[in-house]
Amino acid sequence: MGLTLSLCGLVLLALTLWWRAAPAPGRTRWWTGMDLNERSVLLGLPGFALMLVAAGPMGTYEGEAWKLWFSLVFAVGGVMAMWAWLFLPLPRWLLPRWLRARRGG
Repeated sequence: MGLTLSLCGLVLLALTLWWRAAPAPGRTRWWTGMDLNERSVLLGLPGFALMLVAAGPMGTYEGEAWKLWFSLVFAVGGVMAMWAWLFLPLPRWLLPRWLRARRGG
């Protein structure tokens, strides 16, 4: 199960990097235009992919108390990061070059 989670996270991370890096018209049409869609692809999906990759090895460790505390800290950090990427302005260096050029800035 842990290997499956990690592999799914790596596939999702590769897919989001592919969407971000290549400015083909059909590839980015669905996620550009709305601010929430852009934030989801630029921050949300890679963050979720990294959480899947990090959750994979948790099944290999013994000791339920350790998993509980790690999961609690991980969940609180994930919720705080979600609020940050929803409402804080995105820095210019985070946007892909082609998206900055499309916005005109």
